[in-house]
Amino acid sequence: MENYKLTVQGGLTIIEHVLCAFKMSVHRDYKAVPGNNTALLEATLYREDGVFVKNGSYHFEALDKENHPLIEVNIDDFKTAVDFFFTSILNTHHYVKSIPKASSLCNSEMKRFQFEKL
Repeated sequence: MENYKLTVQGGLTIIEHVLCAFKMSVHRDYKAVPGNNTALLEATLYREDGVFVKNGSYHFEALDKENHPLIEVNIDDFKTAVDFFFTSILNTHHYVKSIPKASSLCNSEMKRFQFEKL
């Protein structure tokens, strides 16, 4: 996980994978706007207090070299970068990742769970 670089630019947190040229922005308690059609992931953070209690939510947006949102991205690189954020930056494993409906990745990932009728 040491192949990641974290920068803060004007209040925007950006995580970049140095070797595979993947970059994403991090937003806490952000609500994705449907119709933007950009590559998004979201994750819910939990804390342990006898039971797991929601402790915030994060949205991650894939970016190009100029920090503009992307529509398509390698989903595995994206998920790995989110894992880096939680395990290395926040030092926790208490989170759940998901693809919001507002994400351009939603349709392609949903197709993996659809079956043809026989």
